Amino acid sequence: MVALKISVDERTAISLEELAAKLDRPVSEVAGDAIAAYVAVQSDHIADIEAGVADADAGHFASDTDLATVIGKYAREPG
Repeated sequence: MVALKISVDERTAISLEELAAKLDRPVSEVAGDAIAAYVAVQSDHIADIEAGVADADAGHFASDTDLATVIGKYAREPG
């Protein structure tokens, strides 16, 4: 375990304390779990973006037909 000192706004601190009390867990554990979850989600998002950029760099794009199919599926007539 590594100890970190972080600053959060008062509303977040109060919410964190309330959540920890409801879970009957230490604030530090709840904060640690929240940070771990955030890091995991953001890491996944970045990996997806990097994969998309690599695909684009390799010239893998949707065809005009593929785009027309998607647009046709979701486009609505005005009015």
